Amino acid sequence: MSGLRLLLALMVCAATAAGAELRTLKGDAITGTVVSVTPKEIVIDKGSEKVTVPVEQVMQLDLAPLGKGPPGPYSDVELNDGSLFHCKQVALKGTNLELELLGGQPLKCPLDKVANILFNKAHDERLRQEWSDRVKERLEKLKRTDQLVRERPGADKNDKTIITGVDGTINKVDAEGKSLRFILDGETEEREVNIANLHGIIFAREADAGLKPIACKLNDSNKNTIMAASVEMDGGKLKMTTACGVAVDYPVEAVTRLDYSRGKLVYLSDLTPLRQVEPLAEERLGNTFKDTNINNQPMRINGVVYAKGLAALAPTELVYDLNGEYREFRAVLGVDDQVQGTDGAVQCYVYLDDKEVFKQDISRKDKKRDTVLALNVKDRRKLKIVIKAPDDDFTFGVGRHLDIADAKVSK
Repeated sequence: MSGLRLLLALMVCAATAAGAELRTLKGDAITGTVVSVTPKEIVIDKGSEKVTVPVEQVMQLDLAPLGKGPPGPYSDVELNDGSLFHCKQVALKGTNLELELLGGQPLKCPLDKVANILFNKAHDERLRQEWSDRVKERLEKLKRTDQLVRERPGADKNDKTIITGVDGTINKVDAEGKSLRFILDGETEEREVNIANLHGIIFAREADAGLKPIACKLNDSNKNTIMAASVEMDGGKLKMTTACGVAVDYPVEAVTRLDYSRGKLVYLSDLTPLRQVEPLAEERLGNTFKDTNINNQPMRINGVVYAKGLAALAPTELVYDLNGEYREFRAVLGVDDQVQGTDGAVQCYVYLDDKEVFKQDISRKDKKRDTVLALNVKDRRKLKIVIKAPDDDFTFGVGRHLDIADAKVSK
């Protein structure tokens, strides 16, 4: 590479990686220029110093604002590992799938690594949701056949397009990408199918025992999602291998986020309690609310809105299985700003392995409206949260409720 070309490449890399923000598992935010990304560490130049952060301590690396989503039309291709690509062009050729992403990047992957393809209509929200539901239903029913999906017009011009599918086995794909050979379920004779006439294909896939652990999830300006087993920055490109083994090269300037949080942090609202006791739930249509307050509105404590967390009416008892895998439990406790009720206090108890480690009366009259709770849960197996009125375990006082906002366990 000539000196000028090398200089330009370095300038592009610096411009796209400058202004990045790295967030750590401990909650620290480090801003600066990304110097390097390897499977083991990320180096950020803060200007005054270079900071090296082990990948095991990284939650996410933001390189640019998240995109608003790509314009249509485009096709969607999902790999066996959950990677999702929005594509200008999709071509099935023999045993391979050749793609051109919306950003112009070419990609080639073996056809047996592809879970499903939605042709040309992925920008249509209704059709995309219908496609997602269809794929999910087949996975739940453990279908062992491929499915070719077609569009059929409604009875008249005012009717919506009808999507129909036929089950069978794809035997062979034309090397030129024009047709495939298909045997209908229950038949033995092959049929030739014109690929251009298909709305989509859902492939029958057994569980892939060769899937590698996902190191991070990459998002780009066109909202592609790549489930990467490894990521490394080389010049102006990120070189990745997806969990199912597909190699992907990506220009750094196209990347918005590298999310390393998978398995490191879990919100309680995304977990199913090991035990849930709600003595008065039947009368009140439930005691516990996920990611909203008890009025099904966003949680807000002392003017701060929280997207994740739990809201509970007294009395409620929740037990979670930590299995000794986490290091810290954090939450913000408080009476929701937007929920009316009495001024009576509610009591919050927290137990680790049946030992009480926290107790506090919380009221809307408190001068400090938000209580930050941070507990060491290393090697603990069970987390129990009890919400009750102080006067009686099973007395329901109107307004006896609590937001347990941003409740999460982390490694």
